[in-house]
Amino acid sequence: MRKKYLTKSALAIALALQAAAPQLSQANQILEEIVVNARKVDESAQDIPVSISAFTGDLLEIRGVEEIGDLSNITPNLEIGQGATGPTGGNFSIRGQSNQDLTILSDLAIGVYIDGVVFPRGQALSQDFFDVARVEVLKGPQGTLYGRNTSGGAISVYSNEPEMNEFNGSAAVSLGNYDLVKATGVINIPLVDDTLAARIALKTTDRDGYQNVTTRNLFDPTDPGTTTDGNDADAEAFRASLLWTPSDLTSVKLVADYSEYEQTGAPGRLVFLQPTGNPIPFSLANFASLFGLTDADLVPSNFHDGNANNGLPGAFGLNSNGTSGMYGDGEFWGLNLTVEHEFENFNFRSITGYREYDSSNSGDLDASIVNMIHTNNVSLSDSFSQEFNFFGSAYDGKLDWLAGVYYFVEEGEELQLTQFFGGPRPGRLQVAKNQSQALFAQGTWHFNDQWSSTVGLRYTKDDRELTRFAERTTFDFNPGAVLFDEPDEDWSNVSYTIGVDYKVNEDVLLYLKTSTGYRSGGFDNRTPGSVFEEETVEDIELGMKGDFLDGQLRVNAALFQTDYQDQQLSAIIITGTPPRPTTVVSNVGESTINGAELELTYAVSDNLTFLLSGGWIDAEFDEYIVDGEDLSDQPFPFTPELTYNIGASYVQPLDQGDLSFYLNYGWRDEINYENGVNDLEPSRSLVDGRISFSPSSEKYEVSIWGSNLTDEEYHNRLLPFQTGAGNFGFTVAFAGAPRTYGVDFKYNF
Repeated sequence: MRKKYLTKSALAIALALQAAAPQLSQANQILEEIVVNARKVDESAQDIPVSISAFTGDLLEIRGVEEIGDLSNITPNLEIGQGATGPTGGNFSIRGQSNQDLTILSDLAIGVYIDGVVFPRGQALSQDFFDVARVEVLKGPQGTLYGRNTSGGAISVYSNEPEMNEFNGSAAVSLGNYDLVKATGVINIPLVDDTLAARIALKTTDRDGYQNVTTRNLFDPTDPGTTTDGNDADAEAFRASLLWTPSDLTSVKLVADYSEYEQTGAPGRLVFLQPTGNPIPFSLANFASLFGLTDADLVPSNFHDGNANNGLPGAFGLNSNGTSGMYGDGEFWGLNLTVEHEFENFNFRSITGYREYDSSNSGDLDASIVNMIHTNNVSLSDSFSQEFNFFGSAYDGKLDWLAGVYYFVEEGEELQLTQFFGGPRPGRLQVAKNQSQALFAQGTWHFNDQWSSTVGLRYTKDDRELTRFAERTTFDFNPGAVLFDEPDEDWSNVSYTIGVDYKVNEDVLLYLKTSTGYRSGGFDNRTPGSVFEEETVEDIELGMKGDFLDGQLRVNAALFQTDYQDQQLSAIIITGTPPRPTTVVSNVGESTINGAELELTYAVSDNLTFLLSGGWIDAEFDEYIVDGEDLSDQPFPFTPELTYNIGASYVQPLDQGDLSFYLNYGWRDEINYENGVNDLEPSRSLVDGRISFSPSSEKYEVSIWGSNLTDEEYHNRLLPFQTGAGNFGFTVAFAGAPRTYGVDFKYNF
């Protein structure tokens, strides 16, 4: 019934827009045209029947977007948050479809791609933006062209390519509060005229933390406790690219990148605590009272303060660096080779990618100086992918077609050790191999200058192999231990897209389509013998893209409905002897998601531009069963009902140059950060701004900027331990960044 209603509404809106179209002014190109690669070929974002938010590198800089996580501040129905166990993992959600489990044996619902190569894990959250050409956020299932694990959408980041015959570059430094020092450098070097060029970019960031974290080891009576910074940052990143064009028909691009970071995370703070004397068997307050601590001792008075326990520093190889409650460090590097050649009747593209990371993190999940629940994780992964694309046009341009072959393999190791009520609990070393192969094709038939239809199909086969070894209490990756088991599972899927679009005139596009997506099944690495099956979605979407008022006004809008089947969700249960909290993943049932998106840009004049974007989602569980308990009335995880951003930019011409102003207000509705619980984080609003001066020569730019200018107090993650088997009588929250501000200086040469 709900789908029938949406379809009728979609047809009514389409007919209304078609009727009104002759009265709309045709647009001259005033607003910037962004060329995207969303359908594997270069096209204007305004000309494709795909819901996409696209941003150039310059626009990202103006709007203060410096890492993947910042995209949620400016993109409708996109939510990106820090993982619960530290800064080395993230949760990505588009249109209500998200991931909560970050192990190598389960996958994201949102694909993250860097220069066309997939970044398979949630550790992509740690990637900074620098020397970026553009970012594309594709919303809705992308199962045909992008394949597995894009059931909610995809985020594609493209770096700037080397420029032929141009020696140029830039150097920039940023200074801010919390002793922020950030430096970025870019140099473009022509090597052979019209044939060979290189580009090198680097970025370093160093910042003190904005939390005061009190740590104390209660197992050492002589430890007086210490206060350190939390949520600091120390990161370096490097990228080198080489572009070779031996002829007008051939191009070869090689990109190598490396990044590393070390960060003390933001230990959680208790926002709910069952008081001492409660009847809960494993209550935090009752346990803390054994050490003479009162309820007031557990809850910090300042919003940005936190308590943590270092676990057992040095013992069992845990927290050997002595950092406070949550920390994360990692190294990432990759290679990407893209070869393109234009044949007489078609084009060929090869994308070869290799990515590797080594990361570790520690999480004090009880957010107290009591050593109750403390996790330590180490993970290694290397992945290889190969994609071949063949594309062109036929029948005098009536058919645009693309076909491809895809292969992906990932090998990795993971080990998680948990300290539960003071003692280390053994963890099991997991060695995994994930493989995926796919064939796909998509074609668009142009009936005339106005009507077109697109059909696409993809077949995917996935295989997972897992080797588990006997439990251990040290971070020893030597697999010489006793073998536990070797499960092996495979899954297959056929995804499709079918759509029709109508060009009202050269500046207004209407489209209606249905698409499917697929997230492969996997193993629950924490519970031997536990397998969860693949997750599928079916989506129907009506969209409109248009430029009006002689190119001054751009309006993009979409209505959608998504049916979720065999939804993969995680839950906390108690397992083992003695018992300990464990996160498990299972297929819990079905869901229906209705929603809408709007992006509006209005250039009032050459100097003044207004920006408006918003998203609305109504997501409901049709069936949600965990351990026999019906949780279908619980709020959807990582899915605020309403989000919007209102921004404005103004350029004041001066005799010596231009003075630019930018201001943005972003609001997000209340949000549930965990499955199966009704514990909502309240709505929040953030104000960001930037003022820049650039001389007429454009040789340099000086800017002052601020984020969260009103110093809003909000959380970017809640982790409740107060329901079902995982009831410990408390909820932990992780504070978002306070007001930050600084000055940038950039020199161009």
